[in-house]
Amino acid sequence: MASSLIACLILLVVAASAQAQQLAQPQAVETAIWQLDSAMAEAEIKKISDAELAAFYRTNLLFILAVSRQSPAALVEHLAASDKLIEALQKLPDSAERLGYRAELHFEQGVVKLLQQRRWAAMWDMRDAYRTAQLLGKKHPAAKGHLKLMGLFEVGLASVPDQYKWLLGLLGYRGNMTLGFTLLQQATQPGMPLSLEAHAARYLATKFAQNDPDAAGSLLDSVVAVRPLVLARYLQATSLLDRHRAAQADQLIQKLSAERIVAAGQLPMVWQLIGRAKLYAGSYPAAREAYQTYLRQAKGTLLLRDAAYKIGLCYLLYGDSASALRNFQAVATYPESTSDEDAYATRYAMRYLVRLPDASERLLLQARYAFDGGYYTAALAYMSKLGVQSLAPEQRTEYHYRTARIYQFSAKPDSARASYQACLASPAGKLWMRVHACYYLGVLAEAAGRYTEAQNWYVQLARYKNQDYDYKMALEQRTEAALARVAGKLAP
Repeated sequence: MASSLIACLILLVVAASAQAQQLAQPQAVETAIWQLDSAMAEAEIKKISDAELAAFYRTNLLFILAVSRQSPAALVEHLAASDKLIEALQKLPDSAERLGYRAELHFEQGVVKLLQQRRWAAMWDMRDAYRTAQLLGKKHPAAKGHLKLMGLFEVGLASVPDQYKWLLGLLGYRGNMTLGFTLLQQATQPGMPLSLEAHAARYLATKFAQNDPDAAGSLLDSVVAVRPLVLARYLQATSLLDRHRAAQADQLIQKLSAERIVAAGQLPMVWQLIGRAKLYAGSYPAAREAYQTYLRQAKGTLLLRDAAYKIGLCYLLYGDSASALRNFQAVATYPESTSDEDAYATRYAMRYLVRLPDASERLLLQARYAFDGGYYTAALAYMSKLGVQSLAPEQRTEYHYRTARIYQFSAKPDSARASYQACLASPAGKLWMRVHACYYLGVLAEAAGRYTEAQNWYVQLARYKNQDYDYKMALEQRTEAALARVAGKLAP
């Protein structure tokens, strides 16, 4: 699941930034920020006559540039500037605009502290952002600018795993997924403050909370159609990769990498995307070069271990085991981060240092990445080189799962169903694959209109509730949504 934390954070804040303003944000400032053009943004900010709004935008610009560049020094600079502005605003009467500024500044500070791996401090700032947005709604009920931020919080709180919801309830925080999406949808209506940014917020909520990359991508495509700016196109490329459309993403990324801001190293995450696109295409030397460029340009800690691991993987799949081992050893020399990708990279690099994947496992890896990129014919070609009966039991489970996924996306539902059932019947290892096979059997039945059968498959997932497996939280959320959806279709 190659979603980037930086991609999420950049768009999340751009989407929610300054949302309490009553259409006060000049479009030129927003354009400059989405272009990551600090000189242009500063020139436009100087044209703003409202001193408080101008100060807010200067602080917001610091944040966007710092997160985009992954610069620890710039993140510290943003915290200092936002602390100063919050302190000044708190000394003034609570207008709708000032409450909006404060809510957004607390929100940004929470994101910054997450990047600094200060989780408890980040939670405190998010709490302040939430309470300030609530206060805005209570004191100024006619204000519309808080809808996006409240929508994001409702969705986020509702997405918390079940085992932690009791604690949130004790603290008085109860999210409502339906309400959250309603608020976000309302914020996108014509005439609403910053409706374009509301579309971006809906994209994030749809992608991460509803786990629906296709629907999320369609929302983001509509944003790019209106404003084809650097950040929007970067996130569109991320979305294309998430949707198994690596060839299309690669074309977009190549154009993006030629942008002056990107070429100057102001958005190093672009090289992560290039690495992904090339890895999926099987262009291992090009992928390796992209990840190496990312390691040279990145100034923070995020996805460094992932890049080092992927470099080793590229060597491995290219047939250079010695270089692969050297790079797997290097993974642990990079600092840890909060991202799942880095944790995954660390775990598998350590595993491969004990034993490198054998020939069958390398083919499974190649098939997996080809599938992730949407190269289904190539993925099946890799799988065809494997003799299923000669595979170890755990490899056989993965073989059936990978084959099923390829068939499902190749519009071959009967073949996919047979492979998922074979995976589910496999007794060895890869529990997450067998659990997901059960879910996808429900998806196939639902797509065919067999709603009772689909419901039965989704209900069966409850037997895994007390077991740990990869991607558990996301799958449980998807299953809950699927059960509600099928129940509606079965209702008289």
